Amino acid sequence: MNILHLQLEKSWGGGGVQMLSLHNEFTNHFPDVSGSFFCKKNSVLHEKCKLYNYNFFATPMVLKFSVLAIFKLIKVLKTNKFDIIHIHGSTALTLFALTNFFHKTPPGLFHKKTSFKIKDKPFTRYKYNHPNLKKIVCVSSFAKQISLQAITDKNKLKVVYDGIKIPNQIEQHEIQIRNIYNLNSEIKIIGHIGNHIKAKDLDTLINTVDETINKRKEKNICFVQIGKHSKLTENHMLKVQELKLEKHLKFMGQIDNAAALINQFDCFLMTSKSEGIPLVIFESFFNKVPVVSTNAGGIGEIIINKVNGYISNIGDYQNLANQIITLVNSPKLSDEFTERSFQKLIPNFTIQTMAKNMLNVYNEIK
Repeated sequence: MNILHLQLEKSWGGGGVQMLSLHNEFTNHFPDVSGSFFCKKNSVLHEKCKLYNYNFFATPMVLKFSVLAIFKLIKVLKTNKFDIIHIHGSTALTLFALTNFFHKTPPGLFHKKTSFKIKDKPFTRYKYNHPNLKKIVCVSSFAKQISLQAITDKNKLKVVYDGIKIPNQIEQHEIQIRNIYNLNSEIKIIGHIGNHIKAKDLDTLINTVDETINKRKEKNICFVQIGKHSKLTENHMLKVQELKLEKHLKFMGQIDNAAALINQFDCFLMTSKSEGIPLVIFESFFNKVPVVSTNAGGIGEIIINKVNGYISNIGDYQNLANQIITLVNSPKLSDEFTERSFQKLIPNFTIQTMAKNMLNVYNEIK
């Protein structure tokens, strides 16, 4: 079975990481499945394809979308035999739908990795209900429920949870957070990983720090935020200064292989208002780091409040602060949460399990 992964995003995030992990799992353990990539020229995916010697086809795209991409894809499909097109991202789905006006493509599978509603616009409805789009794989039951109202054929929708590769041992990052910020062993490190985009809701992160440090007077806690800066960053920095939190909230910027820093956290904090299911939560499970999170997207499907972690309503910084304080002051509770999360991770949320489930979906299409 030959799969063409269609991804046209210039930026990079958890969805891209998951796509490559899935490809590698098929390559290494499923000899009957092969894959190639159709990507935007000079994008992160293009560079990774060259670096790791993946089979790829790159198309120039100066604007968000280019008609040239249609003809490039048609040429690729005419000169190569693919059984399925695995579509990643809304722009890629647009290309898939438009290409089918000129050349019938192999059957498509769209991978819905977010919990955003499908917009009620004519072309958006058309491309998500395209007759040659055979399946829509959602990363959570929540994402599936959100999508149901926009999809005519409900049988198209499937849930396949993401998964992570389980290494033989916990990876140690060369960056040591305690050394950088001169934190003694009594200071608890609360880590947040996420790019500076609206969905990650860093305002709630800052409000949680303010509540914890300034209002609850918990001075033995340091928050670190890791993620790519954006046009939102300046306002976040100004807010931190206004609240006099510079010593208690450290913005570390984008760091390669940030997941390898999780084992240095005493708690992982997620403050998002929109998510699929972030891989960093699975990474926290593996590193046996307790998780405190908002109930965004499908997170509530993998963290049960007060069973294997803490869940708060979106934006409820007061409860997030209370949960963090409870956890850092209760090592026994922290150990209970992490052990339950680890036991939940191994059978359900590994890349091996994901690949098997995705192969089942491929076989339904082929």
